[in-house]
Amino acid sequence: MGGDSLIAVHLIAKISEATQTKLSPHSLIDAPTIAGLAELILASQPANLELKPKLPPTLVEIQSGGSKPPLFLVHPVGGHVYIYRDLAHYLGSKQPVYGLQAQAIDGNSAFVTRVEEMATQYIEAIRVVQPQGPYFLGGSSFGGTVAYEMAQQLRAQGEKIGLLALIDTPGVGHMPSENIDNDDIKIMAYALGVGANLADPTEQLQQLSTEEQLHYFLEKGKMALRMPADFGIDELRRHHNLFKINLKAMRNYVPQPYPGRVIFFRASLRDPFNPQNPELGWQNLAMEGLEIHEVPGNHITMNFPPHVQVMAEWFKVYLQN
Repeated sequence: MGGDSLIAVHLIAKISEATQTKLSPHSLIDAPTIAGLAELILASQPANLELKPKLPPTLVEIQSGGSKPPLFLVHPVGGHVYIYRDLAHYLGSKQPVYGLQAQAIDGNSAFVTRVEEMATQYIEAIRVVQPQGPYFLGGSSFGGTVAYEMAQQLRAQGEKIGLLALIDTPGVGHMPSENIDNDDIKIMAYALGVGANLADPTEQLQQLSTEEQLHYFLEKGKMALRMPADFGIDELRRHHNLFKINLKAMRNYVPQPYPGRVIFFRASLRDPFNPQNPELGWQNLAMEGLEIHEVPGNHITMNFPPHVQVMAEWFKVYLQN
């Protein structure tokens, strides 16, 4: 169909990477059809090699490789896990990292409105790739709340938790300002101001139509907020809906004392929307102690370079134990 030898080599390299099989650069000559390639791949794999299981829709493989237990990171309020790409990178290529994205991210599934139910679903998902503990869990903001409940449920089932990490996660009595909960303009203004470091765009957004507001947000925030290249208007609408639903779920969640240690990463820069001391809501719940590490940046930018490198170094320490 017009391909050349360079494209053929590139294609075989991608197939080899995806199937974890070492294929010859001349494989397309030996097996020029999909069926032929499938037979060649199977023949090239060791007899004891287990093929990767099909992942459930909520589980995203951010980084593969290595024999270490995987780190599972739960999505923030917006439902996506792209915020963890930099953290995964700085943990090194030998650390597997999976993200847990919201069930309704595809626009077809029903919204889940309770933290406890999300935790149960996500436990089922992570067991596809890791049937038994110890489990290494974490999450930014709302994601930390869900990870906390996952740890509770797993321990109740007799599993061990190797790590429970909350990344600037608000606790009881130390929640975000409520004036943003159902206001799309304030949600966009918050994300652009805190995440993209723009001057408060509220007044400018108010002068635009709803459709223009969404385009403005994508134009100004896509690169700064690490959104995928194909993130569009429909995805942004779902993001706003999930933001509001998950924020309400976080406010309604009543955490119980946790019979273990909790690691808390606190952003050094505070903003008017997020609580000044989010860690205080967890201090009396972590029965084996709350270890707090301050990370440069704010609630959002602490997850991006160069600040995330500080957090990655601490994660490496805890992932080795």
